[in-house]
Amino acid sequence: MNGIDINILLKYISKQADISEIEFINEWLEKSEANRDEFLVLKKIHLSYKEVSAIDAIEEGKSWERLKLRTIDKKKKLRVRIFYQVAAVLLPFLIVIGLLKNKNIETSQEYPFNKNLTYIVFPDGTTHNLLNHKYQEFCHPKYGTIYKDSTNLLAINSSVGEKEANEQFAIVTPLGAEYDFFLPDGSKVILNSMSKISYPINFKNDIRKISLTGEAFLEVSKDKKRPFIVEMQFAQVKVLGTSFNISAYESDEYNEITLVEGHVKVNNGSNESFLIPGKQAICSCRDVISVRDVDVNIYTSWTRGIFEFNKMSLKEITTSLERWYNIKFNFTDNAIENKKFTGAFKKGTPIESILNFIEETTNVKFIKKNDLVYVVEK
Repeated sequence: MNGIDINILLKYISKQADISEIEFINEWLEKSEANRDEFLVLKKIHLSYKEVSAIDAIEEGKSWERLKLRTIDKKKKLRVRIFYQVAAVLLPFLIVIGLLKNKNIETSQEYPFNKNLTYIVFPDGTTHNLLNHKYQEFCHPKYGTIYKDSTNLLAINSSVGEKEANEQFAIVTPLGAEYDFFLPDGSKVILNSMSKISYPINFKNDIRKISLTGEAFLEVSKDKKRPFIVEMQFAQVKVLGTSFNISAYESDEYNEITLVEGHVKVNNGSNESFLIPGKQAICSCRDVISVRDVDVNIYTSWTRGIFEFNKMSLKEITTSLERWYNIKFNFTDNAIENKKFTGAFKKGTPIESILNFIEETTNVKFIKKNDLVYVVEK
């Protein structure tokens, strides 16, 4: 290690060094960038060993305090042996990283979503992939020409009879995707990840009705003669012309309706409530509607390419992240689920960066093993 004892570095990293050793390491780090690079490599290896030990401890049901004691090695020989064992595993990856750095190769950013996977489901069960851009056209043998024009209108040129006109189309977005389009009446829809919206080929003369599972932001075209109705798991929303956000995932215990502009009526069984801008209705399976004041920008931030959280529980945050990243979270303690976090991230930010930031501002730690992330208290 460039003329320095590895054992002293390990003591420094694990905060076991005395004052003289700390001063010695600080002077060594100041001497060259190469020294600092070697120090960072050793620190990453040491931390990797600690995380592997943490996973083992969780799976075996051992306490967190005992885990911390295990990760601080007090025997110099054991430190050296652990270092070389972990280094042997990580060395090939470090070599690759070094080669990429020396050749100035830019690695691609980790974008978890693929907008090409959204599809339309026809009433007869056939499907077609939808591209999230303008000027696309394809023909269906029964339902005619389907196209998306310069205004993002997903239109259907169909000569079907009255019976077929009542049949339902569906737009479905998979994990990590979103899709924006216009309904036949000109109402705008932005469909979030893992969502489904169903609507007829042509709206009837007296009503415009759709159904939603998942999350969507809607800007409804004004039409006093034809009310616009959204049906979801626990509620029904009726409007004439307005913009609002609905979150109604099947896995959630309630539906959220957040009003941005206009007025809406929310119905939940025998109860109903009228919303004004800045209000949010929460509807549960118990036919209960609760209304509260909210910052609508928080609940619509996803439509602007941002994940924004304001004093939101870690459980709610991780549930949202699961819908955009192919991972699952496991809380080792129920009390951790209710810890609050405030922050914002751009969509497309690597999941590791998001979790690292949450770690730095809270007293929790994320330990990733394959596609499962354990959430533990520091």
